[in-house]
Amino acid sequence: MIKIDFDDNFNYSPCENCIICDRILTQENKSKESSFPKWLLDWFDEKDILKHHTEEFFDELEIPCCSECFDEVLLGLDKEIEDTVFNGYDAFIKIPKHKIALWTAKVYLGLFTKEYGAVLEKNNRLAHDLRDDKELEKYLTTFLIIRSMFKMTDFDEKLYSLLVFNVRKNEKSNNYSHYYNLGNNVIFLRIEEVGIILSLQDGSLMEQIFKGDPKYSNFMNKEISFEQFVELFSHYFYNLALSHYTPAFSTIKHEGMDQVFLMNPPHRINLEFEPWETEEYYEYFEFLTQFLTGKEVSINDSFL
Repeated sequence: MIKIDFDDNFNYSPCENCIICDRILTQENKSKESSFPKWLLDWFDEKDILKHHTEEFFDELEIPCCSECFDEVLLGLDKEIEDTVFNGYDAFIKIPKHKIALWTAKVYLGLFTKEYGAVLEKNNRLAHDLRDDKELEKYLTTFLIIRSMFKMTDFDEKLYSLLVFNVRKNEKSNNYSHYYNLGNNVIFLRIEEVGIILSLQDGSLMEQIFKGDPKYSNFMNKEISFEQFVELFSHYFYNLALSHYTPAFSTIKHEGMDQVFLMNPPHRINLEFEPWETEEYYEYFEFLTQFLTGKEVSINDSFL
């Protein structure tokens, strides 16, 4: 069980409170900055970043943060990533892992918050009454995990997996790509020589698997092609889909108390997987390769 303490004005609403200081957000104090930093759009060809979305979509990816906290906390984090990521993998990997995870979670948070708002609108209910809706509770739990990362909460065990890869640059492209899946709480980012995979709510399961299996770990400390990075992510993503018993979390809020508990349900501790189906895996592999590279692949193109 993990206990997170909140300030008294935390009202159990991911859309209405600053993720860092808990103050209620208003039009006057809310930051208007997008979760995708402006330097990404400035540096790369916007067509590469916006090819799967509209420009208006990215303009709407505001995160629940007040202007003061954004300037004092997130602006510096964005600047550190910007100053380092363009200096290559060797420079980037020196950044503390928790900062890389926090920055990647910030990017994911904008996508997540937009989806969460859509679910709220669909269900036509107030954000503070989530306990009777499993779908909304899933979003709340994800928000609390991201929020705990911003609050630098100490945990007995990690709640997320983070992997960073050294991806070979392609002089003929802008070397940027991203993919996210809110169902599995995972985001894939490639910026120049840096490849990042972050999954939340998996209790570091995927990180343990990739670092413990030579089939994967052999590719983690050497330069790989973008195509190899995509296939590694395909394995990562399919393993997430098979791991029905990963350490998911649920939330409990006690009336009259400024605490929320994240609990790892006992029936989710057994780390078993559904059987690996090669034909099904290649559906994932083909989709992700087409989505991220624009190329067609076959079973003969696999290197794993």
